[in-house]
Formats: sequence, C-alpha cells, structure tokens
Amino acid sequence: MLSNLRSLVSREALVVSGAKFQRLALTRLRRFASAAAAAADIPTYHHPDMYRDDMIINLYAVHRQEMPNIMVSEKSELSRGQFRTTISWTFGNTLETLTADGVDRSKKGAKKDAVRKIMKALPQHDKSLGVMWRQMAGTLAKLLRVKQDISHSPVTASGLITCHVEWTDIEDPNRQWIGRGSGSTRDEAEVRALQDVYLAAAPSRKQAAVAQVQRRHELQKAEAARMAADLEAASA
Repeated sequence: MLSNLRSLVSREALVVSGAKFQRLALTRLRRFASAAAAAADIPTYHHPDMYRDDMIINLYAVHRQEMPNIMVSEKSELSRGQFRTTISWTFGNTLETLTADGVDRSKKGAKKDAVRKIMKALPQHDKSLGVMWRQMAGTLAKLLRVKQDISHSPVTASGLITCHVEWTDIEDPNRQWIGRGSGSTRDEAEVRALQDVYLAAAPSRKQAAVAQVQRRHELQKAEAARMAADLEAASA
C-alpha cells in the first residue's frame, strides 16, 4: 500500500510539475508575442532600439526639443495602486492634438507607456531622428569601447557627399565595424553612416553590456580588497 501511495504521489507531482511547465511556457509565449506585436507597430522610420527602456525617454525628449510649435502637457495620478499618466501634444500650426494614456505600478513606468504610444503616432521628423541616431551611436561606441574615425569624401558629380565611419575595438584592433552613408549635406551623410555602423555593431551590445558589468564587479572587488588591506595595516 505504501508503494502505491508513493506511486500516486509521484504521478500527482508529475502532473503538477507539468502544469507549472505549461503555465511557464504559456507565459513566455505571451511575453514573446507581446514584444513581437509591440515591435510590429513601430513606425518604419524609427528603430526598435529607440523604444528600449533606456532609450524611450531620450526619444521623447529629443522630439520635444527639436519639433517646432509643440505644446506638451503631462498629468499623472495614482489610483488603486496604479499610476495613470496622460500626455498630450498639441501642434501649434494645425492645433491638432495627440493624447496617450499610460498605466503602470510605477510613475516612471506609466510615463514610459504613454510616451511609447505618443512616439508611435508622431509624424517623421528627420532633425529629431538625426540627433537620436547620434546619441545611440555614441552610447553604443562607449559601451563597445571603440575608437571612432570619421571621414568625408568630396562632393560627387551627383551632388552627394559620402561619409565613412570606422569603429575599432581598443583592446582588439582586428575587430572593426564600418558604416557608410551618403546625403546632400555633410550632416545628413554622417547621420546615415552612424546609423549604418550602429546596425552593424548592435548585435554585440548584449555581450558588451555583460562584460561591462563584470569589469565593474572586478573593480568593486579590488577596491574592497584594498580597503580591507588598509584597515588591517592601520590596526597592526
């Protein structure tokens, strides 16, 4: 009878374990589907990285600063443990208003939710996007620890200027990323080249972020060891 009871308990445990696995798999599938859907409705003139948690407020701030005749209002309130943020953008030349609501348990999260919706509804603004691409390329270059070289070619017969951007890993000079871009102005060509080199180097971002955390951890350990040695020497 004891062996039968053990067998029954084992079968029940297996069923529970299987149910948990199914729930976990379903949760992950929903998260993946949600992320895929969020990326799918991003305007083609924006890059999905602009909507990352560490970038979305920058995208918002740049457009707010660079787009002309914009009146912005933001309102946030707490209700039943949830923050609701309402953001409205009114365009002075047409008086058209875009409004978006964001909801989250944190005030910052609610604002980011509303900001993402506003950004997806905004028309393309090349000046803002140029500033954003420069910021993103600069942030990635710093993370990857590269030396950046930029050169411009003379104006061609077609009237276009070409820009060449080269990123070289400081620790491994054989590791490089190259970007090229053309435009009717020097600035336009440079932005397109920075965009090109960013797209080439972006797949290395996660690995570089992990390495950065490891370096920081090693520095903290070394500092703690130094302080411990100083205390020991002082008490000797």
